[in-house]
Amino acid sequence: MDQIAQFCIDAGASALVFPGVASEFDHLSAEERLSLLEVVCRVAHGKVPVVSGGGKGTPEEIGSNISKA
Repeated sequence: MDQIAQFCIDAGASALVFPGVASEFDHLSAEERLSLLEVVCRVAHGKVPVVSGGGKGTPEEIGSNISKA
């Protein structure tokens, strides 16, 4: 994930969105999702903003994702 995030930044992205709607984000556990978001934020730090998607299967999961972002 760090290489993908860095590639996007190097290619001129003005921001990063994780997880995006075209990914398999719905199949990630809460721990996997948070871990990958931390990687994206670390790589993007001071370079571009990061937008964290909150989508998931239930309102409770969405609320949890948003609070962790």
